[in-house]
Amino acid sequence: MTEHVLISPLGFSPGAVSGVYFALEQKNIKANQIITVGTAHQGVRNAAAILNTLFRKVNDVAYKACYIDAEELCDRVGGTSGSFAARMGLYIDRAQRSGQTVHVAVTGGRSGMGALAALAAQIYRAHHLYHLWVDEEIERWGADPMRVRPDPDNCYVNPTIKGKNAWSLVSLPFLDLSDLIKDAEKYRRSGQVSANWTAERLVGEGPAMFKALSYYVPAGLTIARAEELLELVAEWRDGIEWITQDDPTKKMPIGKIDLAGQKAIWDRVLSILYTAGALDDKSRESLRRLMNESISNDYAQRKLKDVAQQDEVGILQQLTAHKEIIITTVTVSTFILAVVELWLKAQGII
Repeated sequence: MTEHVLISPLGFSPGAVSGVYFALEQKNIKANQIITVGTAHQGVRNAAAILNTLFRKVNDVAYKACYIDAEELCDRVGGTSGSFAARMGLYIDRAQRSGQTVHVAVTGGRSGMGALAALAAQIYRAHHLYHLWVDEEIERWGADPMRVRPDPDNCYVNPTIKGKNAWSLVSLPFLDLSDLIKDAEKYRRSGQVSANWTAERLVGEGPAMFKALSYYVPAGLTIARAEELLELVAEWRDGIEWITQDDPTKKMPIGKIDLAGQKAIWDRVLSILYTAGALDDKSRESLRRLMNESISNDYAQRKLKDVAQQDEVGILQQLTAHKEIIITTVTVSTFILAVVELWLKAQGII
């Protein structure tokens, strides 16, 4: 039977590590060994002591706490970030060579530790990379010694006992860069690029590399999010009709989606655009205020011009070449649809 090892940075919150263990258990994955890497800070050692006591109460689990020499992850003490990444890589590499399935978590410790852990996971060929999300209460008090106890029934070390709404184990995408290790070591010694990297190899491995990288292209907007935008646009168009009444400033939506449903759709659209970097804060709030208003053409043009002037990214200013869309705009929602579609076309998605 394949053994599973969980390797994680460790800070002051022991539950950032044990929570991943119990979350994996909920997915029928039993980690036989847990290794943490942290600084020599006393707060980290205290967290390790809690984990040591906790895992002694769990059957068939071996826990090992490892530390780098420095108390803080800073370069004032001689390249501590490199030492941390190398130590993470050491344990990943050992587990990989021994035939274990390697699970790496990035939630424990400072954010820089998580970044270095993810880098080590890519270079030394981990099998899985995770982030553990927990609710606000657990996150706030996860390092409080008055609340955290080395007990599997304590929610601060085992959030799964609070139910599914209190935690989520997020699987993170990453690239396998392990083939670069020997070539990188050779380059460091000799300054020469390995002959392995021929044009034929680049061509042969290119498709797999592009497939892996495509998850991140275009920058800021994953393919899955782009597809969700298109689905939201289709849902809106399928459920809404606009009927012009005598007063052109008063349009009334009818159809399958009620007002609450309309707002939910546009909240999601704006959230995706904002997360992807298409809208700055001012633009987002301006569009949100206008979201469900029915406005005349002149009013729409004036307001949209104000928003475009506040747009640092420039996504709205690009619409100057599409004046016919603005001229025919009778509602802000129609305009946002145009923004979404033009932007996706610009990114090469549709």
